[in-house]
Amino acid sequence: MAARPFVRTLLHVTQGACLFAVNLALGCSGESSADGGLGGSGGTPSPSDDRYVLEDPEQDCDDVEGLRGAVILEAVGLAYEGELSWSDLETGDEASRTPVQVQASIASDGTFTCIPFRQLAGEPAEYARVSYDAANLTMTTDDGLLDESGPAVVWLSETSAAGVLTLEIVRALPVSEANGSLEVSPSLDESYENLVLVYSPSEEAPLGHVSVTRESVMSVLEDGAVNVGVPQGFFPAFP
Repeated sequence: MAARPFVRTLLHVTQGACLFAVNLALGCSGESSADGGLGGSGGTPSPSDDRYVLEDPEQDCDDVEGLRGAVILEAVGLAYEGELSWSDLETGDEASRTPVQVQASIASDGTFTCIPFRQLAGEPAEYARVSYDAANLTMTTDDGLLDESGPAVVWLSETSAAGVLTLEIVRALPVSEANGSLEVSPSLDESYENLVLVYSPSEEAPLGHVSVTRESVMSVLEDGAVNVGVPQGFFPAFP
């Protein structure tokens, strides 16, 4: 295993809407034919997949200090109310904005799974991360486009920045099964058939986004590929 390109220090959790605003401004979807659209943030597990279960919430994943289940169980800022900005994919401008309500819950009876740091030749680093399968995410908008609630997966992830972790709660499902009137933009082809809802909880600066993707629901949920696809909207809306 290749060494990480930084020295680890005591880690703290921060938001990880994953440079979402930057991706939106640049028109980046995170998808490519080479890696299935998952870039360095995950992907279809390799045949030699080295993930393992953390039996103790206090156990560090891949020896990363602070990358542990207890941080997930102690997450705060699980509720949010504000404005969501929908994007016009043809112009890149804001199409509309609407009040959004988000509520996440994290139970205590799930399984913590550690995916160690990976560095394959010629590919971006995949930093260590922990998934937790006992969560629920509700996201509704006043305009009726979203009225979604159901099981979600929590991801606590190491990043390239020393001392920084991201915490994200992810729900993914086929667009055809989602509640609400949201439809895939006609500017996208029919392969964009799955919906991804992401909430990065915080008491100070919560973030979230809605996207559609070609990636399978399983790929998104099992590998923490929270930034795949084409962004449809984000919150909080810009002032």
